[in-house]
Amino acid sequence: MKLDFIDWLKRQNFDSEVINLFEEASKCYKTQAYHAALLFSYLGFQSIIKARILNAQPPKGYKENYWESIQEDLLDDNKWDHVIFESLTRKKPAPIFIISDDLRHQIEYWKNRRNDCAHFKDNLINNSHVESFWVFLRSNLSKLVVNGSRESLLNKIVDHFDSSLTSPGSDFQYLVDEIPHAVEVRHLENFYKDLFQFFKTLPLFPFDPLPQEAIKFVARIFELDSDPPVDKLKSYLKNDLESLTSLLDYNPQLIVYFSGNDTFIRKYWYDHIDKSKKVFEILSAMLSHNLIPDGEKKEAIKHIIKKTGLGTPSKDNHPILEQFGFFEEFKKIAFEDEKIWSFNWSNSNYNLVVYYLQNFEIDEVVAKALSNNFSNDNFPFELRDALNRFFSNNPEKRKKTAKIIVENKFKKAYKIPALYEEQAEEGSQ
Repeated sequence: MKLDFIDWLKRQNFDSEVINLFEEASKCYKTQAYHAALLFSYLGFQSIIKARILNAQPPKGYKENYWESIQEDLLDDNKWDHVIFESLTRKKPAPIFIISDDLRHQIEYWKNRRNDCAHFKDNLINNSHVESFWVFLRSNLSKLVVNGSRESLLNKIVDHFDSSLTSPGSDFQYLVDEIPHAVEVRHLENFYKDLFQFFKTLPLFPFDPLPQEAIKFVARIFELDSDPPVDKLKSYLKNDLESLTSLLDYNPQLIVYFSGNDTFIRKYWYDHIDKSKKVFEILSAMLSHNLIPDGEKKEAIKHIIKKTGLGTPSKDNHPILEQFGFFEEFKKIAFEDEKIWSFNWSNSNYNLVVYYLQNFEIDEVVAKALSNNFSNDNFPFELRDALNRFFSNNPEKRKKTAKIIVENKFKKAYKIPALYEEQAEEGSQ
């Protein structure tokens, strides 16, 4: 029997003790030992709350010594059961858990059902009680966060990134793992807002919106097997595209987490992809994972080709781009439509033009575009210099291009010296 609740629980980053208790509960459930299933489940619930209290700083309204006495009582086998229930339901001197009265009543109800099981009272306990308790936990565990835990976690993160308190490069996974248990779901977006505001105050490399260690921290959040923290992080990043681009520069595959949001994906490739240092890695991920609808793929490729400062594809990206027709469109735009005549585009994309010449056949279309654009005094200088270096270092490509120009009586590309010399030799033969 497959239990979805157990699968969900394992994605919540609870410690092994909690998981073991619920796995025992599931074994009992499968054998129809429902009293034991509910007892183990309630014990697992208590263990979660106990860990949250022990790991928390004093909530608002609690002096440190009073809070420490509560934590000490939790370590006492004779007291901890009572302390957990009291902590969940108490309101004075202040609530430890900011929850509704209705939720407090539900907690009391399930405590009484636990007592029914423990003391074999007359109330019937069957599979529906166990299943209902699991539904209760799934619906409410994210709300049962110690008052002030969010602020406490932020303070721990600040201390971690303070080199006077923490050695640079120290592992921060324990802080990432705290997020699902320290921040209530409804407060996650504000938590991320505060987190990124802090990260943006840290020392940066030139032109980097976020420091590398901060980027690595946020990337780890995506690895959490807990849906709300990841979903809320995505919601936040949709409104902080500068930070999202820093993340994609670190790991372009993170764009896959936005699968299913066609409107956002379109907005990103249309307006923001060229702000990244990894344009082709992101585009390849979008294409290979079908993040761009089929009817928009060609449009996206054309639109991106017309942007400036694209860089060049890696060996891993090349076959993906070729599969989806990127280089066919590049040839049409750069050479058939003679986009290489655009000074800003050519000078910022000269590496990409050379990359095409290096990896694909130079035919009449390409040769004619070169001859047309480098046969007069007005031409993109950075592209000219890159082409001259390319033809100087690639004699076979140089000879073939010059031969096509001469045989078709195209204008001589005399502004590319290496190519012009070859044309002169071809013409004299």
